[in-house]
Order: sequence, then C-alpha cells, then structure tokens
Amino acid sequence: MALSLGIIVWVSIHNKAPSQSSSSEQKHYSTPMRITGLDASTFSGDKLLTRVRADEFKVGPRKSFIFNIRPFNEVVLTNARLEVHLYPDMPKGVGLFFLGENILSVKNAKTTLKGMGVLTRGVIKGLVLEVFKADRLRLVVEAQKVYIDFKRKETKLIDASIKEILSQKLIMSKSIIWSEKEKIFTIPGAYFTLTPKGRATGKGIKVDLNFALSPLT
Repeated sequence: MALSLGIIVWVSIHNKAPSQSSSSEQKHYSTPMRITGLDASTFSGDKLLTRVRADEFKVGPRKSFIFNIRPFNEVVLTNARLEVHLYPDMPKGVGLFFLGENILSVKNAKTTLKGMGVLTRGVIKGLVLEVFKADRLRLVVEAQKVYIDFKRKETKLIDASIKEILSQKLIMSKSIIWSEKEKIFTIPGAYFTLTPKGRATGKGIKVDLNFALSPLT
C-alpha cells in the first residue's frame, strides 16, 4: 500500500524523461523529479486510503539560506490537496502527511532512483487536508506552508487552521505541529477559536483527530 503512490510517481517520471545531453545533466540532477498536475491514490482492496493532488510535485536539493545542500533533497508540492480516509479495521492507520513516506519506501525497496539523493523533508506551499472517518468528512486542515520532517515524523504548519465539519468549530494559529507518533496537533503559542456560539483566544493547546481539546502540560 505504502509503495503505491511512490511507484506511480516514479513510473510517470521514468516514462516522461527525455534523453539528456551532457549539458543538461546538471539540470536533471538539480531537479531529479518533477510532475505537473499530480493526481494519485492508494487503496486497500476497494477502500480508498489516500489521495494527493497538486499543481506541481518536484524533488530537488534542500535549501539552507542561499545554498543548496547536496545530496540532501526535499519533496516540494505546490497547491496540494490531500485526502486521508481512516477506518476502524485499520490496525495502524494512515499517516496524515504520507507523501514522503511513500517515496522513501520505494528507495527502501531498492528501486533505482538516479539523482534522488537523501530525502530529508517535505515542503507544501498551500495545503488543504481532508480527513475522513468511515467515508464521512470530519476535519479540514489548511495551511499557507508546511514543513514535514521525515526522520522525526513531525510536521509544522504555518498560518494554519483546523475545522471540525460536524460542529463547525474552527481553531487557527500561526504555528501548528502535527506529531505522527502521538497522532495529535499541538499549538504551543497563541490561538484563536471560532464556534457557532462565539469566539475566544488562548495559548498552548492540543487537538486530536476527534477535535477534542486539552491544555499543554
């Protein structure tokens, strides 16, 4: 299952890549993967697990200030829309920010990905994440920018919001952190909430996938 999206991405690139002259090899190395209009899904039997759509998907050298760090690469998506479908009979569940893990799993399967280097993080420029439970939309997460740390399994969302569809409750913050290990959102700083009954502000809170709120301890 985890291999499905990575394989789709690799096959698409492999089929589209034109023959390169020596003068263009450097350009190919700097962006070993690039897809426009990405749309890929993973399934378990007939159940949809994940879907990712993006205006652009690419892998390139990770940037630090004005320098590119090689061979450390990052996955970059522009205007991404992710769907995650959670089911009661799924023993391990599905990661909310699953894209990097899928590509990494292709590498672990010893598939040859020339010029890929080491994938250290994911960057999403414009995100809408929809979380479904039993095929019902439960949460919508939006962010201006997202940084996914593949090694730490932690994701930082910048200028972000979390909305529960059933109650129409919304919580917003400059910085929201998702822990894949703990399956929880953490807002260490100031936040703003909006509900049908009114609005409020606060600082330091945790939000789980059921939109249950608890203070930071």
